[in-house]
Amino acid sequence: MNKIYLGKHAAAAVNDRFRIVFLRQDEQIVSILSDNAGGFSGCACGRNGRAEACICLSGTIAADSAAAEAAYRAHAADRFTEQGSTLIWQTPDGTEFPMTLCEASDGTAPAGSTPAEKMARWNQKAYALRTGEDSLCAEIITARYAAVFLVRSGMLYCRLGQNGYCEKGYAMLPGVVLRRNECRMIPDLTAMQQPYHPQACCFAENGCAFPADGGWYWPVRSVTETEIRLFGCGGDVYTISAD
Repeated sequence: MNKIYLGKHAAAAVNDRFRIVFLRQDEQIVSILSDNAGGFSGCACGRNGRAEACICLSGTIAADSAAAEAAYRAHAADRFTEQGSTLIWQTPDGTEFPMTLCEASDGTAPAGSTPAEKMARWNQKAYALRTGEDSLCAEIITARYAAVFLVRSGMLYCRLGQNGYCEKGYAMLPGVVLRRNECRMIPDLTAMQQPYHPQACCFAENGCAFPADGGWYWPVRSVTETEIRLFGCGGDVYTISAD
């Protein structure tokens, strides 16, 4: 079961194998990835529009800077408890981040045959994998939310967003974004409890769009019985499939 928890200054995407967490600590924004088995972990941290990362694979640490490694080591001692519909994340200094369960998904809903319903069901996934000596990628995507932690050579991308689907395509409304030259979190993450409904009029004809509602929009390119292809950015094509 994949679960999404939201609090004012924190969010967590968790399952039985690993978790992706986002925290705001004063002016710093942090994303933490941890594996129940201890095989991998990582931390991205940023402020003032910039972010850095540190990951640990099988005991070997790769860090962008001493500050990133220090943040990783500090959060390696974080603890959390799940009690009913509440998750409490606690840092070593005793600071607690309470969060409330907003979605629990096994990937089978929503049912239906429209392109929007198929995309919402087929797009759900949860995986974490090592892609190289210093690369790590993890995602937990439910019907309503998408959490990503990606660190690889030259790239840092951690994000929590709301999913929105309609017959025109798929849109994602970001609540947290950490990239090399971008670091932001909306003032109150509990605002993401409200469903996100993309506006059909905001989809472009054959490419991505970034309209005033703050969403990232990808229109439908083609639909078959087993996959839906979307126009991405820069000429890319994204595929959401039944497999």
